[in-house]
Amino acid sequence: MPLATGTKLGPYEILAAAGEGGMGEVYRARDTRLDRTVAVKVLSARLGDRPDLQKRLEREARTISKLTHPHICALYDVGQQGGVDFLVMEYLEGETLSHRLVRGPLAIEQTLKYGVEIAAALETAHRQGIIHRDLKPGNVMLTKSGAKLMDFGLAKLVEQPAPVAMALSEMANAPTLPSEEKKLTDEGVVVGTFQYMAPEQLEGKEADARTDLFALGMVLYEMATGRPAFTGRTKASVIAAILSSEPPPISSLQPLAPPAFDRVVRTCLAKDPEERFETAHDVKLALKWVAEGGSQAGLPAPVMARRKRREGWAWTLTALFFLAAALATIGYLQRAPQPGTAVRFEIAAPANTTFEQWILAQVSPHNRRILFGAVDSSGKRTVWLRSLDSFETRRLTGVDNAQFVAWSPDGHTLAFWADGKLQKMDLAGAPPETVCTLQIGRGVGIVGIGLTWGKDDVFLANSPKFGSIVRFSPDNCTPSEATKLDRSRHFAHLWPWFLPDEQHFLYAAVALSKNHEIWAGSLDSTEARLVLRNASFPVYIEPGWLLFDRHGILMAQPFDWKSLKLSGEPTQLVPEQLQFSDLLGAATFSASHDVLIYQLQPWQSSQAYWFDHSGKQLSAATSEPRVFINVRLSPDGKRLVASGYDPQTHLGDLWLYDFTRSAWTRLTASPTPGGKVGVWSPDGARLVYADQGAGGGSDLFVVPASGGKEELLLHSDNAKFLTDWSADGRLVLFWVVTTETGADLWVLDMGSHKARPLIQSPGDQSEGRFSPDGKWFAYTSNDSGQPEVYLQALSGGTRIQASTGGGSEARWRSDGREIYYLSPPGRVMAAGITLGPSLHMGVPHELFALPSGAVGYETARDGRFLVNLRVASSERERIQVVVNWLAELKK
Repeated sequence: MPLATGTKLGPYEILAAAGEGGMGEVYRARDTRLDRTVAVKVLSARLGDRPDLQKRLEREARTISKLTHPHICALYDVGQQGGVDFLVMEYLEGETLSHRLVRGPLAIEQTLKYGVEIAAALETAHRQGIIHRDLKPGNVMLTKSGAKLMDFGLAKLVEQPAPVAMALSEMANAPTLPSEEKKLTDEGVVVGTFQYMAPEQLEGKEADARTDLFALGMVLYEMATGRPAFTGRTKASVIAAILSSEPPPISSLQPLAPPAFDRVVRTCLAKDPEERFETAHDVKLALKWVAEGGSQAGLPAPVMARRKRREGWAWTLTALFFLAAALATIGYLQRAPQPGTAVRFEIAAPANTTFEQWILAQVSPHNRRILFGAVDSSGKRTVWLRSLDSFETRRLTGVDNAQFVAWSPDGHTLAFWADGKLQKMDLAGAPPETVCTLQIGRGVGIVGIGLTWGKDDVFLANSPKFGSIVRFSPDNCTPSEATKLDRSRHFAHLWPWFLPDEQHFLYAAVALSKNHEIWAGSLDSTEARLVLRNASFPVYIEPGWLLFDRHGILMAQPFDWKSLKLSGEPTQLVPEQLQFSDLLGAATFSASHDVLIYQLQPWQSSQAYWFDHSGKQLSAATSEPRVFINVRLSPDGKRLVASGYDPQTHLGDLWLYDFTRSAWTRLTASPTPGGKVGVWSPDGARLVYADQGAGGGSDLFVVPASGGKEELLLHSDNAKFLTDWSADGRLVLFWVVTTETGADLWVLDMGSHKARPLIQSPGDQSEGRFSPDGKWFAYTSNDSGQPEVYLQALSGGTRIQASTGGGSEARWRSDGREIYYLSPPGRVMAAGITLGPSLHMGVPHELFALPSGAVGYETARDGRFLVNLRVASSERERIQVVVNWLAELKK
């Protein structure tokens, strides 16, 4: 019986009927606790009296509720009241894809857009071990924000699929096929919907992720053509078509469809699961590759021919001009660098982008190509390629949001890390393919994993899980240690580099004292040999030069790689200081035998701005641009404290900004290379700060906010990073990096000045923040293999995972009723908090994406966000290029 308006199921008040399906009814309802509109799906009575299904529903709902993705309809709750089983889900406004298809096919651009979104949703679900098994147009909602995948787990409520023979006998009483407006559904007989089932489902075999990819192929086909991929007059004929027939090519029904899109769909619809794409991530990349192929990819041959005739003369003249210019440039590059002469020039970051720290600029091994990463104005990571015989800097498709890119030994293929997978892509134009699916993990502050590619497809990388260099290959994707880390001496092994025999390799042994060392290892053994002290980021270049970083200075020294011995004296290659991370022993340079590239240390100014909850920029918070980071608001919201730097000396001190007077005041007068990080006392009268001094350690001091004598609170040799001061003034929260346990959360008792560990675990813990009432704290941990935000009571107990799919930089709302955090790549997420005997957290949702150039954010008492933004400059960042650099070195 339908539920009447006003009926309450727990805290959910029924407002109106919203739809009806084979499993029951859907209602629009109000969550009276959080005052939000939700969708309540009530299961039909014929399933409500099945205890096994009730338990299965509760178990699956608990699993599915962990899924957080902008293109998945979120599941909030599951319950039972008065014999009625119900699910509580996100309420969506829009229309289902099946309703939209009644009006005909979608435009190719829309099909690709929705296809990418659905594939991304499946990718998230599959990573959690959840297979949809009933993907169809009726389970896709089209909203203003894009496609939303719905009904996860409902198909699992019914029996497992019967083999074809049994299914055919059960269909004997219903020999005719329903109209196309009414899709085939026979819940209770098979899992899913006949027209969208994969062959293995119909044969009664166990479904896996590739089963969903078959259904995705059918949904893509129908979006592009307006008709199902497999049709027939009876259910039996539909099954026969799925098992044995191929659908007509999309191009025969939709001439504007790109041929590459047809290939993607055909791969999804392969009868044998082994012949399909391996993962939804692969489908997503392939669809993005098609979408980014340009309008030409969507034009059939006759249209192209007509257009070419019209545009032929104009393009011929233009092409002749650029051909002449290109030939002149190529000839110059080939002739100009005479022996003993180096040629220097710069490559600017593409328009409206900045260089990306996760993809350090790299020279190809042999063929004079330069690869680098950039971030566009929306925060999207992109990868670019520049050949030295071309004017053009070309953006690579299919590798967006990649990390840790490496060249193949021959320089024709790229390997890159993305979403827990190592992938490779031939630069001739083929889409990426997965090499290995594995999680090496990433530790707090690790800039890169130093991926390098050797012969026989052997890869080396840093693994924060071990702290050492690990090796793996497509034949054995399980990482094994290639070096052994001595934690009493070094924090990590980073930046491996193969030597010419590709059996031996160099790497950096990074120390918290910043007295890094270069060692040589071998694939045959974990034994290693010291090569050079006070050096890092090794690069070997024939005919016998070791390039390395020494605290931002690029050096070169003669090196015999066979004996692993240096000779002569080191030479400084570049007069300026490179962009570098001294803590990690990383520097932004790369070299081949004839090309050297590097980036100089930037000291870019920034300015703080106010933003509202929608991401709208309101006004400037600080009066003028300065070089400052690590911004913290005072408790009353009238001041901020920041680490301010002198661009000339590269030294930092603690500075205060008064919003009332619009003025900066220097609080400390002992500048250090690492600067200072400060946090406010609850009353705003004092600040505790960490002095990131030389030697890698840091001391904690307290100083009056009005200025005056500072007092030493804590001294140790470990690097310490301050994060918060509790509301009762009793505890200061900070995280410590040690060689033994990595990063751990500690608290300092302000009464006794004694410090103790708060959380120590095999992973890294950082970025702690106290709740406003001081009873809870939020922090970031990579225990799961990637950074996630967790909540935990200060008194102990079980922690609560606040983020899914990655999270960091948690912030509390001033009343403690909401938590914010950053989800990659820079999206501000929010989740409601219900306080009581225990803490309950709502489902996170996105507020807005931080603008490009953001270097930190804070929350104010009035609900606004303070965001520190790097000041855009008309002078774009540049890569310095030196061709024939060895000639000058030999002088």
